[in-house]
Amino acid sequence: MVYEQGGTSVDTDLFKVIKGTQTIFAQQHFCMETLVSVVKPTEEGLEVHCTTQHMDLVQMMISRALKIPENKIDVIVRRLGGAYGLKISRGSQVAVASALVAHKLNRPCRIILPFTTLARAVGKRLPCHTEYEVAVDPYGKIQLCKEYMHMDNGYVIDEPLFAPVLDVYNNCYDKLRWMFRVFSVTTDTASNTWCRSPGTLEAIAACEFILERLSYEMSIDPLAVRLANLDPTSIELVEMVEKMKRDADYADRRRAVDKFNSENRWKKKGLRWSLLRWQPVGSQYFDVNMSVYNDDGSVSITHGGIEMGQGLNTKAVQIAAYFLGVPMEKIQIKANQTHMTPNGLLSGGSLTSINVGIGVQRCCEQILARLAPLKVGLLNPSWEFLVKLAYNASIDLQAHAFVSMIDTQKYAVHGVTLAEVEVDILTGEWELLRVDLLEDAGMSISPGIDVGQVEGAFIMGLGYWTTEHMVYDSDTGEVLTDRPWNYHVPQARDIPQDFRVYFKDKSYSEIRTLGAKSIGEPPICMSVAVPLALREAIAASRSDAGKPLNEWFQIDGPYTREAIHMHTETNSSEFKFKK
Repeated sequence: MVYEQGGTSVDTDLFKVIKGTQTIFAQQHFCMETLVSVVKPTEEGLEVHCTTQHMDLVQMMISRALKIPENKIDVIVRRLGGAYGLKISRGSQVAVASALVAHKLNRPCRIILPFTTLARAVGKRLPCHTEYEVAVDPYGKIQLCKEYMHMDNGYVIDEPLFAPVLDVYNNCYDKLRWMFRVFSVTTDTASNTWCRSPGTLEAIAACEFILERLSYEMSIDPLAVRLANLDPTSIELVEMVEKMKRDADYADRRRAVDKFNSENRWKKKGLRWSLLRWQPVGSQYFDVNMSVYNDDGSVSITHGGIEMGQGLNTKAVQIAAYFLGVPMEKIQIKANQTHMTPNGLLSGGSLTSINVGIGVQRCCEQILARLAPLKVGLLNPSWEFLVKLAYNASIDLQAHAFVSMIDTQKYAVHGVTLAEVEVDILTGEWELLRVDLLEDAGMSISPGIDVGQVEGAFIMGLGYWTTEHMVYDSDTGEVLTDRPWNYHVPQARDIPQDFRVYFKDKSYSEIRTLGAKSIGEPPICMSVAVPLALREAIAASRSDAGKPLNEWFQIDGPYTREAIHMHTETNSSEFKFKK
């Protein structure tokens, strides 16, 4: 399968043509909670408690597999212990298996997949191989870039994993100069699936590596190369970069890193940028129901979104409390249930909190419109008094809202990241000294939650680029890194020692979303700043060993200690004490 975009303008001021490849590998989802399903027979049919981001899909798959009507299957999800895309479709596998047992034996059945089974049997973030050919002028401005991305879907293409790539294949760089083709290919591995910022992480990282190589081979400042190639639609990044320079004290730190590298042979530092333009893809179908109880005025909400640690329910409560004018403690979010919120689309793509918020806001507006006539002539009545008055007047205290394709939002999320690392040249060990990350989050509804989402997404990307290395048996294809003992996610000593998150000032998306933008996925794309910083430290070591600073060296996959050590060009003849 081939999809082609862009590349409609070419200049003739050609100075150099650079060709290369970049390969990145798989990543396990590594949720705190694995795939689990508990099914019990009921008077109506089956009650299913399943780890899924897509309740409607689980209901549909059980119905088709067991040939029983969907109205006899109730899927219930209270919350998930992390998901990252794994539980969009793969949760239905364990759900169908446990439903089959419960249906045939008429007794409850629980299935829990061990982490080792999950690592071996279930697909992961899809690996990508990119080939590129870039023509540039003497100042590093791209005249034409031809990029061919091959996305490894595993043994079968069963999900449109290429789709998110098509809007961001050029990241924030000149779209008219970027010719892009993406190929969906199959290999003899487990079928890969959605993983946090699917496709977009791979596409944006490919762009950043291409721009980084230009800066090396042209001996031009990497930030200057990026700014010279900005797309007109991303011009706001210039202002964000200038703010980051000031807030992150970039000029002084740049001089300090250069001084450190010139004075130290076996410790090197790197300081590198990454820029971002990210766009949400798709729409969602959610029912939202709000009930107000007459005796005490408390409020309950049910919605079709899945809480999986992204703060969805907290934001829904905050929005309801704001519009209704009641304390947050008075509002309760109930568990998701397919008989209350049927036909819902998946929760993912950094869209759910925003769309559920739209539905909650509409429910609040309905309730307030019904209560408004009762307030006439009353002097600031309490919420509880007003609700009781409405109940006695036979006013409906339940509201329903529906969020659908017509609520699709179109906006861009821009970001700037600056990462500083220190590398031990003799061992390949590294420390992430500081990360400054500036993101356009719109007008954040809950800044505390959003900062946590930014930090978590960045750290997941940090693991992808450094410690999380998938290893397969070369003869059998068996997954060898199938447990935390040999598959290493970032730990306390790996995260940034100084992590500073900033949100862009005076940003606003649109009134439907209360000004907010997607938050959960864009930051993982900016984690590519870490391997770029590691490259600078490695290049400084190679320069001391006699290699040209503008010589590009190839590292595919994560920048593990072994990969770093093997590319420093260290010579044992240098292991001498100075007199």
